[in-house]
Amino acid sequence: MHKILITLSCLILIGFISPVISQTTGPQNPVVIQYGELELTRRQFELEFELNMVLNAVQNGVPVKNQQEIMTMQHQYLSQRANEMILLTMSVERGISISDEEIMTGINSTIQELGFSEFSSRTMSKLGIVDEQIFKNYVKERQIISKLITQIKKELEGNDNDRSFKQLLSDEYQKRQIKTFPERLRSPLARRFEE
Repeated sequence: MHKILITLSCLILIGFISPVISQTTGPQNPVVIQYGELELTRRQFELEFELNMVLNAVQNGVPVKNQQEIMTMQHQYLSQRANEMILLTMSVERGISISDEEIMTGINSTIQELGFSEFSSRTMSKLGIVDEQIFKNYVKERQIISKLITQIKKELEGNDNDRSFKQLLSDEYQKRQIKTFPERLRSPLARRFEE
């Protein structure tokens, strides 16, 4: 059953994955998040979003097929990525890092959560993940963000640390003037027919 779900999720996403295009910005690959001098291009965002979709499909057991639902999820993921970029910057400012050993532990743990015994090119291929480095970065960033959130919540006073943390993140979002460009996102169908 697990293999069937993985195959289904991969087949659905293969239809959405366009050929790799230049990572430079321009009409074909505009910036979708701008944060000071940091920029996330649409193509890089799509690769990260597709990885997120594959992982969610495997973990939840149901791949998403509805085009409108995927577009809604893309917009939500754009906001999530903007928040993550802020949190990663805050992590650097606080000197938070993780070791190579911690990264490998996180990778292996994620792979096991997905129902596989080990991290390998073959496992990545079965999951439909075309870029191992994006997967490694995905795991690493979540580990760093988790450390930061734990640290911040320990510093916050009061009983409702979750609410205080959300308010802090909202304040940081406004203060740091990160910009998102949701109008530059494409529908999965548009990506399918890209030359």
